[in-house]
Amino acid sequence: MKSRLSIRCTSAVTIILICFVCNLTFAQTETITVVLGNGEKVTLSTWSFVYYVVRSNELVPQGSTAQPLQKRSQNLYLIERHDQEEGKIDFGKGKEINITTENLSSIEFIWNWKYGTLEKVIITRIDGHQLTRSRLGPIATSFLGDDKFLYGKTLYLEGDYPGEKGLQHLNYNLNKWLRGKLPKKEIIEKIIFQ
Repeated sequence: MKSRLSIRCTSAVTIILICFVCNLTFAQTETITVVLGNGEKVTLSTWSFVYYVVRSNELVPQGSTAQPLQKRSQNLYLIERHDQEEGKIDFGKGKEINITTENLSSIEFIWNWKYGTLEKVIITRIDGHQLTRSRLGPIATSFLGDDKFLYGKTLYLEGDYPGEKGLQHLNYNLNKWLRGKLPKKEIIEKIIFQ
């Protein structure tokens, strides 16, 4: 009798410990790998997408601009573009595309290095499904609330990575489509999530 009770208690404690460890693991911030144009790879920790949105109905003094609101998330919130049949399945122009970080495999930016322009962006989900678009935006805003006057302005990737001078901070505009005179080491080619 004691041995059965002991085994049950031990099993229960083991299950509780496993659940506790799993919850700690899920609570920890995951890292992602960023591949730069020069081939260098950096591992970002404490990363997030930072969405900048403005209220299109906000009155601002002439000569100034509306102050953007910021929202951080590890999920990708986009709107299907009007310039192509994105995904070719269930295509609905203006439909929201909301991809959780668990379902996001990579975002690849295909640059024309000769002309310094972005040719396309390939978003790959964990199941292998790909969305190809000319730019990463436009941004969905419904995840911020029901305000119909919110307009997605731009999307940044932020995070920390170890560098030569200690911990460095990355703050990169993912809607960039011209690289201008920036060197390849300052341009993102691919973000790997899984």
